[in-house]
Amino acid sequence: MTRWLFLPCSTRPDGNTLALARAAAAHLPAGAQAHWFDLATPPLPRFADLRARGGHVAPKGRLAELAAATLAADELVIVSPVYWYGLAGPGHEMLDHWSGWLEVPGMEFAGRMRGKRLWLVTVRADPAQGSQAPLEDAMRRSARWMGLRFGGALHGVGDAPGEVLADAEAMARARVFFTTPEA
Repeated sequence: MTRWLFLPCSTRPDGNTLALARAAAAHLPAGAQAHWFDLATPPLPRFADLRARGGHVAPKGRLAELAAATLAADELVIVSPVYWYGLAGPGHEMLDHWSGWLEVPGMEFAGRMRGKRLWLVTVRADPAQGSQAPLEDAMRRSARWMGLRFGGALHGVGDAPGEVLADAEAMARARVFFTTPEA
């Protein structure tokens, strides 16, 4: 059984990116088990870089739940609208915490993450191709740096809630997205 962790980053409840991710998740491979961890509600605690002040400690509370879900997953799906050509704030906050977890003694975060696969689901308001490219590139680079495989990126277009459902190309790709990984 493959464990999938969907990590919605949007601060807009039931937004387009979540709708596109749900459409794709409806077509997960047989035997897949999907879990969802909303990074925005409730918000993650702010990240503080403690390397110069004695180091990072094991996550507690909501961060411990996120760390456990992340480490238990085989496949990680970042679900983020394209904001200013990048990842939504809650997703960036999560990646900042990942960097801290790399420093936690005994957590073995880097070693336990290696070999998992990272996917990206995005929606952008700008219909012009290319505005999602910086975010996709950042996720590819982050995956490579962490020793993760990059499964691919699913992009849609929409602004008002539900508009992505009219993006025929994105909805067609959503049906096969998770069964056709890049790597």
